Amino acid sequence: MSAPPKSRLPDILKSHESDLLKDWLKRQLSDTTLRSDLMKESELREQSTQFLRLFREATESGNLTDLSGAQWTPVKGLLSEISESRARQGFRTAETAVFIFSLKQPLFDLLRQEHSKDVDGLATDVWNATAVLDNLGLLTAEYYQKSREDVIVRQQRELSHLNASLEERVRELQQSRLELHEKINDLEQFEDVVVGRELKMIEMEKEIERLKGVRQS
Repeated sequence: MSAPPKSRLPDILKSHESDLLKDWLKRQLSDTTLRSDLMKESELREQSTQFLRLFREATESGNLTDLSGAQWTPVKGLLSEISESRARQGFRTAETAVFIFSLKQPLFDLLRQEHSKDVDGLATDVWNATAVLDNLGLLTAEYYQKSREDVIVRQQRELSHLNASLEERVRELQQSRLELHEKINDLEQFEDVVVGRELKMIEMEKEIERLKGVRQS
């Protein structure tokens, strides 16, 4: 039995990385799932460029099926960062995973072009590309779900702290209101005392004047 043909995927990625990136970006920018309200084109371009470079470097090891190898660590690390970023930005799971799955069509088009006269080679590379991109897409969805859960937990914690701060502020306002009310009462009592003294002084002055008038008469 003859050995399966060696994958040309690493060499094809290396030779056509620039054209593949251009086609991939074009497809992403025209996709209906793209959230231009949440992400700038420059950020998408940077993420795509970085991923394609790391993806090409990982495939050069020849291991296209086992993502547990050390060569795939940088790729998975980047996907984890992208998933976390998009979870914070408000993307949904499908909108995040399509970042990987949208690479399939431009890559398959490139493989068909390069394997136009090699059916076996085309089948091998299409199979390898499908397997690795599917696995990376599933990982991306898992990373997103974990990141989204972390975002929700953090938001709940922040909301709890905010509620506690609001409750403390309400207590402070209530205490200030009570103290102000007590001060108003004190002022009212002081005013009653002062007014009472003034009234007594006026009455005394009137009595003195009356007495003076009596003596003079």
